[in-house]
Amino acid sequence: MPDLVRGANAPLDAPRVAAGVLCALPADVSALLVGSDMRVRSDADLVFYNAPENGGVRWSDGGGGQRIDLDLAAVAADAPLTLAPGGHAAVPTGIAIALPTEQHGSQVLRDSGVSLASGNGSSGGNMSDKEVRYGIAPTVNWVVATTNASNGSVNAMHDSFTPLGGLVPMWLMQLGEVIFGGVGSGLYGMLAFAVVAVFIAGLMVGRTPEYLGKKIEAYEMKMASLAVLVPCALVTIGTAIAVLAPAGVAGVSNPGAHGFSEILYAVSSASNNNGSAFGGLSANTPFWNILLAVCMFLARFPLAIAMLAMAGSLAAKRHVPPSAGTLRTHTPLFVVLLACIVVVVGALTFLPALALGPIAEHLQAAAGH
Repeated sequence: MPDLVRGANAPLDAPRVAAGVLCALPADVSALLVGSDMRVRSDADLVFYNAPENGGVRWSDGGGGQRIDLDLAAVAADAPLTLAPGGHAAVPTGIAIALPTEQHGSQVLRDSGVSLASGNGSSGGNMSDKEVRYGIAPTVNWVVATTNASNGSVNAMHDSFTPLGGLVPMWLMQLGEVIFGGVGSGLYGMLAFAVVAVFIAGLMVGRTPEYLGKKIEAYEMKMASLAVLVPCALVTIGTAIAVLAPAGVAGVSNPGAHGFSEILYAVSSASNNNGSAFGGLSANTPFWNILLAVCMFLARFPLAIAMLAMAGSLAAKRHVPPSAGTLRTHTPLFVVLLACIVVVVGALTFLPALALGPIAEHLQAAAGH
């Protein structure tokens, strides 16, 4: 069988076939069984790590990489197979920012006489509230991974990170936890961003946008806009309410820019389905319990309703065959466009708040304050 490039097809003339994906970055391999109408028939037609077998299609991970084994005789005749290598990288930008800042430590630590040099079994750097068994690099790697996805587990106290080190997990959550293609509830966030991306691409060329063979029109854009903007509004409005309310500020253990970061992190975590926190905030009070509960409720159910409404609208539409003017959503061009949409939405929405919190704190620390 020849090597497949992205979007390519190849005939299978052998009764049994094994297919894998070679990638320099971690990659998930899945398979879709589709009928003659190019649609899946049920959830069972998606074969991946959490549903590893369907008839003659079997997913496995032997340690050397994920693969799909096919027994074509056992696959239904009306279900041709589509392999879908879904490569995902763990945002090297986040690691590139957080790792050097944690390894270097802050100027305040240096001025206090604390040794930040590595050696003698110590990884050096800012080891405050970090596992000595892990050190700086594995800790930063997990901090980035757990806030890229709706995970929430921690192996260090995020509140003790340097200002820029704490900015990274905060911003990754604010992007909607869609970095890995949307693990868990982040999936419909990524799909909403994809609809926005094809809509913007359609505006550029003056053509009605299409996604998965369906026209994207005003109703779908309204629902996608709700799904993208509701978490952003909850983070910014919730943070503003907490800063203005005496009961909200009362839970802050650190004054100034870092206290603002603690509030911003808590609301970002609750509004984006994460669960991690800056531990310096005493959030077990009636005010914080109610505020974060409202953020969690409004960041989950309205989004799910909007995406279900959009799915129902698209399902009722006639399938449009691709043409020369159709934007291919499996090309590197669309990947870059989608990434830019995600980053721009996050940057434009949260940069002012981040400037008041971790960025201001970083500037203060650099000045020795």
